[in-house]
Amino acid sequence: MNPLKAADLKTPAKIYRLICTETVYGGSTQMPQYEGTAWGDFQTDVSQESQASKGETLIRQYAEFTCRSASGIERGGYLKIRTQDWTVLSVDEDQNGTVRVRLGRVH
Repeated sequence: MNPLKAADLKTPAKIYRLICTETVYGGSTQMPQYEGTAWGDFQTDVSQESQASKGETLIRQYAEFTCRSASGIERGGYLKIRTQDWTVLSVDEDQNGTVRVRLGRVH
């Protein structure tokens, strides 16, 4: 893959990491922590319908966000792109430093 050019990075994504803290009752809570904004190329896949229990229909959608840096992006966190929250499923980087973030959401 060739290095990304600035002209290819048209979509801003707000990066959130989930911080886990223990409650006084022995449980835990997760709070999002804003890490910054990354600019990248955002491509969505076709949505897929699936049946949940009790006959409810869920729409699953996957996407890929390609950018120059993975700083602050980690599996389990999320990116807010165009007002939608996308869970980070995986992050990988090629030899040119291009970062590919695989995303998913259910709605």
